[in-house]
Amino acid sequence: MSVELIAAILGSGALGAVAAAAANYIGSRSAVQVDRFEAIVAALNARIDDLQREVDHVAEKLDAEQHQHDNTRKRLRAALRHIRAMLAWLGTDHQDAPPDVPPELLDDL
Repeated sequence: MSVELIAAILGSGALGAVAAAAANYIGSRSAVQVDRFEAIVAALNARIDDLQREVDHVAEKLDAEQHQHDNTRKRLRAALRHIRAMLAWLGTDHQDAPPDVPPELLDDL
């Protein structure tokens, strides 16, 4: 290339325009990637919030189920004690009154 051609390119601003266009493309691409990344992060945060609500709901249901399970086990133990007492009473001459039903079982009768 001749010196005149290089001077014409640099003097006309063509090289500066190309450099500016490249810089703008890289900058806009970074901005687009940042916007896309922020959108992905926002979507993931929304999904995490949804999952946290679901986990909280399941934890509440589990607590209620465990409470009901504990109550059922207590009633079962009381029923077994009463059954054993009844069986022991049935093995006698029945002169005494039969064993009373435990109060915790009265609601189920």
